Amino acid sequence: MGLPAFKQAGTVSENQSLGFAEAVEAFERSLLSEALQRSGGNLSQASQELGMAKTTLFDKVKKYGL
Repeated sequence: MGLPAFKQAGTVSENQSLGFAEAVEAFERSLLSEALQRSGGNLSQASQELGMAKTTLFDKVKKYGL
């Protein structure tokens, strides 16, 4: 389709292939991890930055073991 491919360094090697659900989870985990690092682990600040409820962020942090 001529669409640009999304790649993030260090997430998937060229020889690996992820299904859609796994790719979405990898992206979400990375996004959450980066927001938590920027906020110094402050869930309220990270949830505001991400535009999601603090309870949703807490559930996802627990899900991904962040």
